[in-house]
Amino acid sequence: MDTLALTIIVIFSATLIVSYFKSTAKDRCLKDFQSFSTLVILKNKETFWGYMYLESSGIVLEYPEPYDNITHSEKGYILYRAEFSALHGLFRIIDQLSPDELRQRERTSLVFKRSWIVSVRRIFRNFFAAVRDAIADTFSLFIGRIAPKSAVVAGNQKYVKSVGESFIDYVGNSYDSILERLTGKKVIIEVSRDGRWTEYEGTMRNYTKDFIEIVSVHMPVSYSVKCRKGITEAFGITFEREEGSVTITNHRTAPISLSVAGREPVRLNEGDIKQVSELEEEAVFSVTFATEVDAIFPRSEAIVRHPTVEFRRSR
Repeated sequence: MDTLALTIIVIFSATLIVSYFKSTAKDRCLKDFQSFSTLVILKNKETFWGYMYLESSGIVLEYPEPYDNITHSEKGYILYRAEFSALHGLFRIIDQLSPDELRQRERTSLVFKRSWIVSVRRIFRNFFAAVRDAIADTFSLFIGRIAPKSAVVAGNQKYVKSVGESFIDYVGNSYDSILERLTGKKVIIEVSRDGRWTEYEGTMRNYTKDFIEIVSVHMPVSYSVKCRKGITEAFGITFEREEGSVTITNHRTAPISLSVAGREPVRLNEGDIKQVSELEEEAVFSVTFATEVDAIFPRSEAIVRHPTVEFRRSR
């Protein structure tokens, strides 16, 4: 067979296979929140929550109940993969999980002892990620050997190498020897918010090239509620709208901070009821409380800063 034809077949086949697998790949950190009630916070402080369903092209949040947005009714929110850069974090609030969800969480997120099959697969994936550049160069060299005199290949070495890199990016997971040794261990993470870095303690669960997952971390979470009509319940707090006023009831076992645009924040303890009057047609309340969560952060928003175990013995 003509070497040029063979080269084209190899490149086309590799591109086709890599494109398919990359288009169907799902992030391993995000997989842990599949079907769980999840709070999504964007960098611009917009918040959405619902049952999360992960697809290769993004995530879908299915609202607990339809939301009336004046001109239409919404049943969910879609965040596409290309929009992941807008994420601040995803949060699974532990005290809001049902008994079945708690058992599922224990099986999927709190078991760190791996079976031999999982261990071998992880070693294989980490190996490819660690030698990414070498394998990509080898792929380019292989193609060059097949068609050393091909002007097509000679003029597109950058593209040929990118095919090899794409394969490694799919197989690998941006191997990090430090994070690998700290998986399943208590760590201190630094989280960026409003230009400040704040430290929290949790258990290192998993990481990928895009995300880092920390479980059982106690930290404040904030979300916004639009009160237009009727009753809205979110994370143990009830908002009941009656014409120009809203009655808020704190059913949580800890205090919350409540605020609405143009007014001072107020503190509501467990069982407290607060009525806010003289509101606009679409009043937006901001709620903040501290609780135990599982969190997934983009790696640009959080970093593992301190181990809480002796690192040399954390193998």
